[in-house]
Amino acid sequence: MRFWSSDPGKRCNIMPESEKLREALLELEKAREREARQRQIAEALLDGLKSLVFIDDPRELFNKLFDVMQKPLEFEGAFVLTEVEDGKLVTQATSHELFKSCTWQSLDMFKRVLNGEPVVVFDTDMVPEWCGQPEEVRNSVKSALHFSIHSEDKRALFICTHSEKGHFSRNHLALASRFSILASQALQKLEIEKKVSRLEKELETEAELARLNRRLMESEKKLARAQKMEALGTLAGGVAHDLNNVLSGIVSYPDLLLLDIPDDSPLRDPVLTIQQAGMRAASIVQDLLTLARRGIVTTMVINLNQVIENYLKSPEYRTLREFHPDIQVKLDLDMNLLNMVGSPVHLSKSIMNLVSNAAESMPDGGVVRVSTKNEYIDTPLKGYDEILEGDYIVLTVSDTGIGITPNDMEKIFEPFYSKKVMGRSGTGLGMA
Repeated sequence: MRFWSSDPGKRCNIMPESEKLREALLELEKAREREARQRQIAEALLDGLKSLVFIDDPRELFNKLFDVMQKPLEFEGAFVLTEVEDGKLVTQATSHELFKSCTWQSLDMFKRVLNGEPVVVFDTDMVPEWCGQPEEVRNSVKSALHFSIHSEDKRALFICTHSEKGHFSRNHLALASRFSILASQALQKLEIEKKVSRLEKELETEAELARLNRRLMESEKKLARAQKMEALGTLAGGVAHDLNNVLSGIVSYPDLLLLDIPDDSPLRDPVLTIQQAGMRAASIVQDLLTLARRGIVTTMVINLNQVIENYLKSPEYRTLREFHPDIQVKLDLDMNLLNMVGSPVHLSKSIMNLVSNAAESMPDGGVVRVSTKNEYIDTPLKGYDEILEGDYIVLTVSDTGIGITPNDMEKIFEPFYSKKVMGRSGTGLGMA
């Protein structure tokens, strides 16, 4: 309602207070609508951010965007196009089956959108990209909103559709720009996680290959060692049989000679020396046959502590002390040591070799410690040989000498390999 002024010289509109109040209320209502709209947009962006953080697949990302953006953008349908060869675009994800089998050409408008420029089409009949689509699509879509989602390696075209011309406004366009940034960051995150995952798998593969290569090298070393031992064993077996034929006379004929030689004859001691040398040679031959796996090894239930104590009472140990008067041998034997099955002869020779090696590593004297203990192995051990789970007896011989060089360490179990001085030390096949 309008009123004229009573002054004839002035003609102006005078608005009653009720009219002002009505217009103020209208402005307030519009402000509330804008506020509600902004809150809706903020909530949609927040929901989108929360949901997109935990997505790990691009297709799932696009489908989630359909749900998040549908209410604020007020679209009826939406789909995502990705680039393929020959400038074509194919449907990557869609909220409606209508767009599933459509093929699109990347013409001028689509190229602008892919380069980062959001576009609203008020009438799709006026746009070449839409004019080339099937009639069913053209009849269902009259306006469309286009914006891009891009990452370092991928570009996608997000399209929202509506059946009414001019449905999408500048407000929709501004909101789509915000969603474009949000979705692009989520897509970039997915690609980074995918690259990291692929890199981790490659590293795992490389680690597995390195482990397999190590196992292969270890197997090759074991095979080479086994082949060498087999060749040495074959050679040792042949030599041992030939020596047996020669030694049979050297060992047996002294017995016949001693029957005819008086006890006080000066010839008796030389014949006994010949016989004893023959017996020692026969013992070495037996070791060769054992190495060749052709000898008969007698095993029995024994206590390793007893074997050690017997060695310390043997002539070999007394001879060792004569050559090395400055060494001390200290024992630390477990009195509750378990019994074991083994060959007393070969165990005694092994102990003799270990103590002899320790003594010769200390030319200026020192201490040799011999200890035994029980030990249960709960995890298989791999080294020179594989040690399975079970109860074991551990024999340790340590010294304060010069040690073993790395080059010699790999050869300590090889037969005929020796660092001994000819005529002064050495006990046959040694640790083999």
